[in-house]
Amino acid sequence: MMGSEAAPAAASLPSADPLREHLSNRRVRMRIAVCDYAGHPFQIQLSRHLASRGHQVLHLYFADLVGPKGAIQRLPDDPQGFAIEGLTAGGHVDRTDLLRRRQQEARAGEIFAARCKAFAPDAVISSNMPLDALPSLQREARRGDAMFIFWLQDIISVAMEKILGRRGYFYRLVSKYYGLRERRALRRSDAIVAISDDFLPILRRWRIDPARISIIPNWAPIGDIPVGRKRNDWSRKYGRPKSDSAVSPTCR
Repeated sequence: MMGSEAAPAAASLPSADPLREHLSNRRVRMRIAVCDYAGHPFQIQLSRHLASRGHQVLHLYFADLVGPKGAIQRLPDDPQGFAIEGLTAGGHVDRTDLLRRRQQEARAGEIFAARCKAFAPDAVISSNMPLDALPSLQREARRGDAMFIFWLQDIISVAMEKILGRRGYFYRLVSKYYGLRERRALRRSDAIVAISDDFLPILRRWRIDPARISIIPNWAPIGDIPVGRKRNDWSRKYGRPKSDSAVSPTCR
């Protein structure tokens, strides 16, 4: 889901009301592990912003997952305290074989947890992590006395119920199992950042403490989108635009 087009809302993440109490007892300069399984652009942008505020930030993504990625290399103007690493288990994630995928995602959780253990963060921000990967990561956060922030992009078990529920009784049981696992992961989180208030009804139904929930919409990292000339082969072929104006005459 996409919200505003700029990052300031997300940039305020560490000072959002439900998080302030958790962070107030910690030192100003924090070690933060941002674990984004997908490697999406705005999660990386947030990591860079947190590092620019003086925090030591390790951004982790799963390199075995094929899909769109953000700026996953260090840039010349990156803050000194920013590092980014792609983790791998040695093969692409197989999305077609459910059993193998479950094994791969559980293994990914162990790999993320091991890297967090070596980094020893004060806080772990988890985004897009598969439900089978979360237990290992949460256990490591608790072991290391790190705050665990669940950046809630989707309620995965609801989607599973809609898709798998059509396939028969066994698959309905599978979706219910993952519903319990997702609920447990949310309850064990110190704070939850949901991207929409549309998630609030189900979080209330799952008896998640509302004091631990913040709503921060996703944003588009506009600065990471390459911009070309508006006068190009396509515009010349179709006669639009006649100038470098950003708005087509039909967009009124």
